[in-house]
Amino acid sequence: MKLFRVLTTTGLAVACALASGPALAFPSHERHWEYYADASLSTLVGGREMDCFGDVYVWGQQGPYQVLVYEFPCDPEGPIQP
Repeated sequence: MKLFRVLTTTGLAVACALASGPALAFPSHERHWEYYADASLSTLVGGREMDCFGDVYVWGQQGPYQVLVYEFPCDPEGPIQP
């Protein structure tokens, strides 16, 4: 009976570990982009930010005319400010 309980418990632990899938990695940098209406980069139409925890914030419109405004390296406590 003890052997059955040990095998069942071990089997459940292995099944749970396999079912959870691979761990997700956090981004290496916090980044902020701004989007413009055209190639002159004179009219701001939107923005996007990805923080060190993988959260993405978007506002306005996105398009091909973009500028990376800032990029900070991440550490476990959050972005490292220069």
